[in-house]
Order: sequence, then structure tokens, then C-alpha cells
Amino acid sequence: MKIEVKKVRPIECGAFEAVEVLVGSVLNSSIRAFFEEFNGGEPVLNFFDVGDVNGSGVNQFVPIEAIASELERFEFRDGFTPIAWAEGGNYVAVDLVGGGVYFVDHEILDGYIKLSEGIDMFLASLRPSSNDDVVLMPEQVKKAWINPKFLSGLKDKK
Repeated sequence: MKIEVKKVRPIECGAFEAVEVLVGSVLNSSIRAFFEEFNGGEPVLNFFDVGDVNGSGVNQFVPIEAIASELERFEFRDGFTPIAWAEGGNYVAVDLVGGGVYFVDHEILDGYIKLSEGIDMFLASLRPSSNDDVVLMPEQVKKAWINPKFLSGLKDKK
């Protein structure tokens, strides 16, 4: 993986088995290895492609202990479990049967877009990003407002 991940949490004893009972499927070795390395971790600012024209980033990897509450909160397809919270309230989820990794758009019914054939390929697709990577064309900016106190604070720093 090309990006740094901070704040990885230890996995509690029995956590894998609890998720397996909940989802009715065995977690394969690559999924277990993913959680062992990145459980609840927060990657630095990153980017991945969503289809041919969109992109997103991972805000945090879902800790294995939070999978049950996420499955209650959002109705994933059968056999899918979330592995990351993506920008904009979306998810990255893995198909426990087929192994594929999908972007899940929470605003679109059944809004699943395949990202990769597996977790390792998905992790390899994450790349570092910065706010400087965003370039807006003048016609994309409709209106802007800057808090005058914030602006004066910037001027004071110069």
C-alpha cells in the first residue's frame, strides 16, 4: 500500500468469530489479514478511482468490532460487509463470497460499483492525495463566502 495508516486498533479475542456468526460466512485469510493490519486505522489523505469518471477516499477503516452496528445502520447486499468509511458518508465493502471490493453509494439504491477483485488490489489502488490536487475551473465555482474573521487571521500570519 502506498499510504500511511495511523491509529490501528488491536483486535479483541473472538471478534472474527462474532462477525462470522453475524454474516453467516467464514472470513477468508485475506480479509482476516486486512483487519489484523488495518483494524480501525485512519489513512492519510488518499484517493481511489470509482469507475471511469469519479473518485473518493477512505476516511477510516471500519474496526471489526463496529461491523455489527454498521450492518444494522445500513442495508448492505447479502454477503457484503463494510471495510471502510469513504468520503461523503459512503462505504467500501467486500463481497465475502466472491472477494470483490465495492464502492457503496449510500444515496443510490443498490449503488454498488466494483473497485477491485480483492482487498489487496484495492489497498494497492489507494494513492496519496492533497487538497492541492483539486483544481476547479472558474465555471465550477458558483458562489463563495469566506468568514471575515478567518480571512483576517490568514492575513495576520503573513
